[in-house]
Amino acid sequence: MFKHQANMTNSFLQNGAINLPDNICYIENNGYWVCFYFEDGTRFVYNSDIKSVEEVMPKDKFIRCSKSFIVNISKVQELWVSNETVCVMSCGSIIQVDYCEVNHLKNFLHSQLTKVNEREGMLR
Repeated sequence: MFKHQANMTNSFLQNGAINLPDNICYIENNGYWVCFYFEDGTRFVYNSDIKSVEEVMPKDKFIRCSKSFIVNISKVQELWVSNETVCVMSCGSIIQVDYCEVNHLKNFLHSQLTKVNEREGMLR
């Protein structure tokens, strides 16, 4: 049993809604299961498909970057764009980005950085 397994199912499903911890780094599709990876290296396996998980994830925090992965946008440390585009995640993992998702991910990251810069400007 994984570290989060014991109490995660109950915390994920409260009153029919998904309640997500802030330290999710990324989510990987494993067929009929998805695996949530956390910043501390632990993981939680959940009986669902990635499409169903994607539908309930907050659209301003999580983005689908391939058929197999959803990333927490706040955990993307670097985006390497070359022959194979990858996200370097805060947990140390490197996630491949599908070619058709590169521009979408770049635009999403840019919009998030713009929002942060606007908020910081208002604080000054």
